[in-house]
Amino acid sequence: MICVIPVRGGSKGVPGKNLRTTSSGKTLLAQAIEKARAVCGNRVTVLADTDELAQHAERAGAWDVWRDGRNTPDFEDVSVRLAAWKRERPVNPGGIVVLLQCTSPNVSRETLAQFVDAARRLNSGEALLAVSPLNKKPNALFEIGGDGSLRPLNPIAPAVTFPRQALPPAWWFCGALSAFYKDAIDRGKPSVFSGLKLIPFFIPEHEASDIDREEDFPNGENN
Repeated sequence: MICVIPVRGGSKGVPGKNLRTTSSGKTLLAQAIEKARAVCGNRVTVLADTDELAQHAERAGAWDVWRDGRNTPDFEDVSVRLAAWKRERPVNPGGIVVLLQCTSPNVSRETLAQFVDAARRLNSGEALLAVSPLNKKPNALFEIGGDGSLRPLNPIAPAVTFPRQALPPAWWFCGALSAFYKDAIDRGKPSVFSGLKLIPFFIPEHEASDIDREEDFPNGENN
């Protein structure tokens, strides 16, 4: 198993947010690396698109730092990043990848440890996704299917499903955590999750927050 933290320097809502320091005295990226190392051991990889982010990740103790030098606008797409990384880093081709989003700093170490434990039980053809009760960002909505798996309310484009509908009990794929076998990463797929059975992992709503605006920026760290 390997924990991968994708990070980019081109944020528009909060410029430079991944290198911003909170009241904990650590940057968002450093917090994510520290948390991942505490739970996953040394196998923590950072995918970076700038030299500054790559150097910061190395100083913060990342086991491996992959610097994407392609300078293409699709770097923001996680699936594209992962496919490029896999081509250059053939580490454990059949292993499980845990994806940790460093802009969700409220995910606690306890929750991350529980998620990693659940990820170890994944089978080929499955993906584990962190979900939370519907909150301020009613996009990427899912309902829980009869077999316990996630079912997109808008299968064609789940990220733009209709927030004003009268919905059944719905959950939000918050993007904070996901896990899948590395073999599922395929540059020919529109998403790393395409064709996989989506299994929900429920996290508290306050841990599912994401930093998109200045007012979202945290004042501390949830350990």
